[in-house]
Amino acid sequence: MRMNKKISYPKLANLLVQLRSKAGFTQQSELAALLKTTQQTVSRWESGLSRPRYNQVPLLATALKADVDELLIAAGYTTAITIACFDQPFPVDSLNPDSFERFCLYFLKRRYPTAEVHRAGGSGHTQNGLDVDVKFPDKTYYTFQ
Repeated sequence: MRMNKKISYPKLANLLVQLRSKAGFTQQSELAALLKTTQQTVSRWESGLSRPRYNQVPLLATALKADVDELLIAAGYTTAITIACFDQPFPVDSLNPDSFERFCLYFLKRRYPTAEVHRAGGSGHTQNGLDVDVKFPDKTYYTFQ
């Protein structure tokens, strides 16, 4: 009785077949020799039955002149990352004074993670032009208005 093998990596299989052909490798054995593996291993990758080890993917990408991230995603090692684009200016002018000071406080805490960052009072307090102070471990002191 013959058992059907489960195809675990269909995206990788299709991608590898296309990339190998595009890179000019007519035989799986040619690619296998370059990767120091066997033709059977490349065959299992191209049939979707197995995948290259994580540390083999960069060499495979180089051999196939392919994008390593695309191969990692197809092999199921990572997922695509969506990057939000903020190509519009941040609307600082639309913040009220308290919101602006909170924004500045947050920004400065991220900018100087080793420092102590404090608001110098709030609305209605006498601040003498000082909104935020930043104290560093070496006793350096910055003020922001």
